[in-house]
Amino acid sequence: MTHMSEPRSIPLKVLPEPRPSRAPTSRIGRWRAGVLIAVHVLIVAHVVQWLVMGKTISPVEPSESMQTLEQGLVNAGAIMFALAILSTLVFGRFFCGWLCHVVALQDLCGWMLKKVGIRPKPFRSRLLVLVPTILALYMFVWPTFKRFVLAPVLERVAPGIATWFTVPPFPDAGFTNHLITEDFWATFPPWFIAVPFLFVCGFVCVYVLGAKGFCTYGCPYGGFFAPVDTVSVGRIVVDDDLCERCGYCTANCTSNVRVHEEIHDHGMVVDPGCMKCMDCVSVCPNDALSFSFRTPAAIKGKPEREPTPKRFDTSIAEDLLLLVVFLFWVMAMRSLYGLIPLLMAVGIAACMTFFTWKALRVLRDANVRALRIQIKKRGRLTGAGAVASIAFVLATLFGAHSWTVNMSKWVGHALTDRIDVSADEALTPFEPGETPESRYGRETVDRAERALAHLNRSRTIDAGGIGFLGANPTDTRIAKAALTLGNPEQAETALRRVIERSGPGDEIVVDLAGVLLLQSRGAEALRLLASTLEAHPDFWRVRERQMLVSTALGPDAIAPQLQDAREALQRLPNPDNAKRTAERERRQEAIARTHLVLARLLEGTPARTPEELDAQRAQVMRAYLAATEVDPDNAYAWESLASGYVRLRGNFEAALKALGRSLELNPANTQGWFFKAQFAYELGNNELGDESLERAFESTDTPETKRRIATDATNMMRMLGRPDEEAKWDARVN
Repeated sequence: MTHMSEPRSIPLKVLPEPRPSRAPTSRIGRWRAGVLIAVHVLIVAHVVQWLVMGKTISPVEPSESMQTLEQGLVNAGAIMFALAILSTLVFGRFFCGWLCHVVALQDLCGWMLKKVGIRPKPFRSRLLVLVPTILALYMFVWPTFKRFVLAPVLERVAPGIATWFTVPPFPDAGFTNHLITEDFWATFPPWFIAVPFLFVCGFVCVYVLGAKGFCTYGCPYGGFFAPVDTVSVGRIVVDDDLCERCGYCTANCTSNVRVHEEIHDHGMVVDPGCMKCMDCVSVCPNDALSFSFRTPAAIKGKPEREPTPKRFDTSIAEDLLLLVVFLFWVMAMRSLYGLIPLLMAVGIAACMTFFTWKALRVLRDANVRALRIQIKKRGRLTGAGAVASIAFVLATLFGAHSWTVNMSKWVGHALTDRIDVSADEALTPFEPGETPESRYGRETVDRAERALAHLNRSRTIDAGGIGFLGANPTDTRIAKAALTLGNPEQAETALRRVIERSGPGDEIVVDLAGVLLLQSRGAEALRLLASTLEAHPDFWRVRERQMLVSTALGPDAIAPQLQDAREALQRLPNPDNAKRTAERERRQEAIARTHLVLARLLEGTPARTPEELDAQRAQVMRAYLAATEVDPDNAYAWESLASGYVRLRGNFEAALKALGRSLELNPANTQGWFFKAQFAYELGNNELGDESLERAFESTDTPETKRRIATDATNMMRMLGRPDEEAKWDARVN
């Protein structure tokens, strides 16, 4: 019998638990879904609160920060966007993954597609991932750069080119509080645009481009979050001792990040597309992944291992071509017929770029599949492939047509913006023998002719254009070009189309009344103004024009309008008791102008006795004072008050004080400084007069205006008996 020795102690290797046959489901997904649902509950509550109370916090939407940059309106959206960017510096792109309503939409669409057996495959391109950054610069950086850097430089070195850029001035008041709003829905599209927009950025982008497809190729806010993420300390990191390279992390990542390659190369995820959804952390069978704070990716240095070659669906040549295709589709779709917003155009462009890439593959490869459909097999189109090819060709033809319509519209807009003709000039009748060319010059007339040709081409087919819909916002520009060419009939038709499409507006009705007056149809213009005021008594520019038009018909025609205006002004709420929103500020300015019109009309009404004259003058001064009380920041109202003090009371001291306030509000008013000099000399204050004359001379860069001021100043010094000053100003005349 063989003797049995005692068993040896053999160290056993601890093996990981068996991996499941299929990738596990993220345990944290439900938590994130709950948070995103809560975000939408808050959005609904926000809307309901506005509907019930009539005012609320301004939309908490990043796009609202464009108003802050362009109009100085500090709103909740701008504050939220700034806080989100700052939080990204610490935690990475958590905001995108956990709080963005568009991400919630894409996740919902992806979940619904999976329920019907469709698992979208991400489309990977080298260059198209730059689109969000380009959009971010265009939306949030370009307007400010254009206003404060480009336009001032061009005005000095190339004034002709400077006119190509429409740069609205930044408000004199600077940044103002706009945290509370009464018009909550003003910046959102109507439902018949919002629904297709959500469908395109949700189902279509997810199905065609993969989960978070719109975030990857179309979100301008991601254009800020992604670069900020590269300097963030918040990272998904790996414990190499626990990681077995199973790939479950990548399979469950809905941000289209190749997580297993990132952690292998860098020991953490450095891809700025990572939205910190934490799905990869949740599904790791060995708990090898976690969120931690590490050295930012931007300064981390070289990878810890030989980097895994990046894999893309496209070649470099294809990427360059697809970038051109993408830009083509954005320009073809953006604002098409005045309907499609920029982000919807970007979503459409991204999807059509993908289809263009597949079309290129159909021309090159023997076998092509797209969206689970076999397009081409063994060198021949399948039945489904033939249908898809026809659809692609039709879509491309539609895109080319849309691009032509948009180009015609935009070129027409650019040309009309460069027509340097004021409304007063355009609405002044031509003298006998006078022509548009003799009044405005050949260059302006040529520009108006070309603008009119482009704008008419963008109109609908039944109107002589090539467009399919009539919603292109071009009619006001058509009216401007037509008036420049001396064609008030065409201008009238265009303005009536605007009113028919959008309803009467304060400005558009005034413009139409001016066109009617240009055609000697004063009675018809008065009927238009009166009927508009019956429906919209708060249209103060219409009321102003009604009273001015009535002056041509005599005092009997003026009296009813004066009485109606006084009663309407008395019915207005005290603006001091109301929040000065942008709309109320415009309204107050209009009210102040109405007071000024009342004053001018009262001055022109003949008085029969000295008592009536005194009463009339007192009433006129009350109207001037009321204008400054209603709108104390209206420089023109203060200047008018100063003029009233001089003409009606001979009170130069009061006039000087009022004019000083006007110049505080508008220091670039050359005429105001000249008036101030005159008033100062009347009071014997030569020092103030000399200072004001110098300010008037320095406030303009136009040689002709400088020459006129110097000439007037020379004459003034001669009258004051100051030969030294006379010689000084005379030397400036030439």
